[in-house]
Amino acid sequence: MRPAVERTEEGGRAEADDRALVERLRARDAAALETLMERHSSRVYRVAFGITRNHPEAEEVVQDVFLTLFRKIDMFEGRAALGTWLYRVAANAALIKRRGKRVELEVSLEDSLPTFRDDGHREGDRAMLVADWSPTPESELLSGEARRTLEQALDRLPEHYRALLVLRDVEELSNEEVAEVLGESVASVKSRLHRARMALREVLTRRLGAGHPA
Repeated sequence: MRPAVERTEEGGRAEADDRALVERLRARDAAALETLMERHSSRVYRVAFGITRNHPEAEEVVQDVFLTLFRKIDMFEGRAALGTWLYRVAANAALIKRRGKRVELEVSLEDSLPTFRDDGHREGDRAMLVADWSPTPESELLSGEARRTLEQALDRLPEHYRALLVLRDVEELSNEEVAEVLGESVASVKSRLHRARMALREVLTRRLGAGHPA
């Protein structure tokens, strides 16, 4: 793993390069837009797909984001990093696209959280209660049937909670950056992120822990 100082220096150089490209884009330099797309399109796609769970829709979001960047570059004031601004546009575009669809797989987050009896013990059959998949190697969890189970678990979460997980746990943005992208308070991000992680783990426990097929 690279030292934090080195990563910070690289990030600073990347932001400086982005600022120079933004100035070129303000002058309607199409080559600057191409360079920015090469730099940021993969991350924009990951966010879009993480929310829409649909490859064609995620590709549409990427196109929309960079078209918006080209058309509305004067609206970018530079107070936040360009990457953060692109995340915000991508998340909003993906959420809007989801709202326009009938989503049958998604369930209320409450349905995915663990439930407890009056005596404080967790509800569920014994096989699920004693299940412990936490030692499962990451390579195993992210491949084959387990990977499909993880994808299905993500599909079941409401899109706003998926957005939190993608931005925080996949893109590794800070709580403050996620709050800025989604237009929420840091306290709200922390609270909802905790619930989203609990719900995801619960869905995985029900499926992997109980030995259910993906």
